[in-house]
Amino acid sequence: PDTSQVFALKKITSFFLIATTILSCTPYTKGELIDNTTIVKVFNKEEIVSLESIITFFDKIIMEKTQLPKVNDAYCSYFETINKMESFDEFEKLIHIENKESYRNLITQLKENGMYKKIWIDAYKYKSFVRKDTLKTYRRYKWENGKYMNFLRLVGEKDTFIKDYRESIIACGDICPTEIVSFMKFYKRFDFNKEIDRLMYALHYLTLLSEE
Repeated sequence: PDTSQVFALKKITSFFLIATTILSCTPYTKGELIDNTTIVKVFNKEEIVSLESIITFFDKIIMEKTQLPKVNDAYCSYFETINKMESFDEFEKLIHIENKESYRNLITQLKENGMYKKIWIDAYKYKSFVRKDTLKTYRRYKWENGKYMNFLRLVGEKDTFIKDYRESIIACGDICPTEIVSFMKFYKRFDFNKEIDRLMYALHYLTLLSEE
């Protein structure tokens, strides 16, 4: 498909992805990322700390928007609110990252400690496909020898959904609209009480909303 159509579909379908994700309000256990056997096969302790910072950042967005002190309660409230929305404008307002400085600091930190290149690679496209005079940056998963993609490969050995997700990214060179829809359709495969699942969702989310 036309590249502009793909990006439009990414934006639109990401709305439906998040809009249908309602989480169960069960107790939240922290600290499990370091205990995940698949994570420790791929990432060292310093890298896991960086992954934790991504989870913390994404959790904070949800908690600030809901003004709830407990992570799981905040997630439940946030997605329940999204599910009641009637317009795309309402959705964009809710998912907008108000604290740009915090967002930039996270990305800068990931670039400085080398974690960014183990997850993503910068790519470019025209802001206008009519004029084609100005490029804009976006990030995509680093599927060529990327550590995170290797992690997804290991997860995919036991989870066909993640296997298909990873293989589709490699085939498309980016998150395809079909896989965004798959995240929407099969959201119950994710247990958002688990840090490992929130990490995959956070990285998926940050990849989709990466355009600058």
